[in-house]
Amino acid sequence: MAGVFLVSLVLQTARLWPLREWWQIALKWIVLFCAFAFLWNRIRRAEMTNRIKDANERPF
Repeated sequence: MAGVFLVSLVLQTARLWPLREWWQIALKWIVLFCAFAFLWNRIRRAEMTNRIKDANERPF
């Protein structure tokens, strides 16, 4: 759940980031890509951990 909150925080920060020159636009895209890649991996890792834990708890 924290990952989803952080994604929404990054999106709001991106909307409020003023852009005036080309290098600021490039920096914004690089920062957003890195932030979303990090958060995506974190959310995916948590999902896979929960799936493995759930699968190990199920009786066959």
